[in-house]
Amino acid sequence: MTTRTVTDLFSIKTATQSDLEPLVEMGIKLQKYTEKSNPDMWRLTDDGCKNLKNHFSEMIADPRHCVLLAFNGEGNHVGMAIGKIITNADFIPEMRGSIEKIFVEEPYRRYGIGTALVARICEFFASLGIQDISLGYVVGNQQAERFWKGLGFRDRIRSMCISVEKLAKR
Repeated sequence: MTTRTVTDLFSIKTATQSDLEPLVEMGIKLQKYTEKSNPDMWRLTDDGCKNLKNHFSEMIADPRHCVLLAFNGEGNHVGMAIGKIITNADFIPEMRGSIEKIFVEEPYRRYGIGTALVARICEFFASLGIQDISLGYVVGNQQAERFWKGLGFRDRIRSMCISVEKLAKR
């Protein structure tokens, strides 16, 4: 009996300008999922949705970004991930990696695709000498919390929010 690995069932490639439609589609699904996970999450406007194609296009063209797509065995897109290099000379380390987005379609979760996407982003970071990686996820997104903690990520900074109206009532 042969054991099949995730690389036998799925492939990952660097996104190109011809991949904008699936990136936009998954970007919107990710946004809706985060909004469902936390009703206080910022909402994407109609203009924001329309601007996603341009936003993803700029990331693909920017060498500080790593934009990846995962495909199933039939060649259908099933996941995406985006990493970004952030430079700030006022801090040590001066350069760090940031995992900006990761999304895997619901039926394809828990097969190692997310982990494989993160590994490829980490290869991108390592190729540029990046040794520190950060990310953020929406409070209430329990799947994201389990995934990231399972990979060894730990809290370093917490971000808290409130509307001006709610704060004024306090």
